[in-house]
Amino acid sequence: RIQAELEVQGRELARREAMFLQTERIAKVGGWEFDLRTGAFRGSEEIHRIAESDAGADLSADDVLNFFPHAARGRLGLA
Repeated sequence: RIQAELEVQGRELARREAMFLQTERIAKVGGWEFDLRTGAFRGSEEIHRIAESDAGADLSADDVLNFFPHAARGRLGLA
C-alpha cells in the first residue's frame, strides 16, 4: 500500500515538474537562489538557458550580478 502511494506521488511530482518547466520555457522566466553566506547559486534550467550556460554549470556571483542592470544592483543590496 505504501509503495503504491509513493508511486502515485512520484508520478504527480513528475507531472507538476514537467508543467513548471514548460511554463518557464513559454514565459522565458526562471527561478534561482543565491546564498550570500556561501556564494552558492542554484538556478532552474531556464535561468541557464537565459544565461547561455550549461544546466549543470556553476555560475559565480559576478555571473549572477550580470543578469541585472547596474542601477538595479543597488536595490538588491549587491552593488
